[in-house]
Amino acid sequence: MAAEIAIGTVEVVFLDAGGVLLEPDWERTSSILARHGITISPRGLAAAEAVAKRQMDDEEVLHGTGSLPHPDGYLGWVVEVSGVPHEPEAVSTAAAEFEEEHRLNNMWSVMRPEVPVALRRLREAGHRLAVISNAESNLRDRLAAHAIADCFDALVISAEVGAEKPDPAIFQAALDQMKVAPGRALHVGDFYEIDVLGALGVGIRAVLLDTSGLSADRDCPRVASLTELADRLHA
Repeated sequence: MAAEIAIGTVEVVFLDAGGVLLEPDWERTSSILARHGITISPRGLAAAEAVAKRQMDDEEVLHGTGSLPHPDGYLGWVVEVSGVPHEPEAVSTAAAEFEEEHRLNNMWSVMRPEVPVALRRLREAGHRLAVISNAESNLRDRLAAHAIADCFDALVISAEVGAEKPDPAIFQAALDQMKVAPGRALHVGDFYEIDVLGALGVGIRAVLLDTSGLSADRDCPRVASLTELADRLHA
């Protein structure tokens, strides 16, 4: 049985947004790719992303959300992992459209079904909640659209703070906004190199959300869902 997290010392739970609260809109993404002659179903994209994320999440690869070495960024990596035949030029143009759509209308926009209940359980158990996310300000609109924005006492967004995880500055900004000591906080994210190591670097304990089960080799607590997190915190 997985070790429990010491509930008495967790005053604030910080959560990443993309990959934890919200998933990419694979329907929209599939449509973008189709316009450029690349046929991958939403389910196929989701499956490819799980593998791609684990490949990205490596010390030699990932030093921040914008640091991917793949010339076509996040979408390019996912398409490559999918194994679907494609022309490089088509991927490049699709990736550019994806990035523009994300800038205008945040592509991480599909809420996990478990999220509202898990957030409510955590709050009812006495934990204060906040978001720490490498994102644009339009994340606020996304959380509001899903009626979960009022679950959080603070939204600490990289575009507003001027620093991205794993930079200590964004974690420190979150601690300052929540007026909590690092040792009384917990951060939940889906990238080891960005979320876990970034949080640990400022003394915040961290849990890796590993929905695919592909990160069993990581030396940190892992949960498969926010429901499991709430269970582990006795929320």
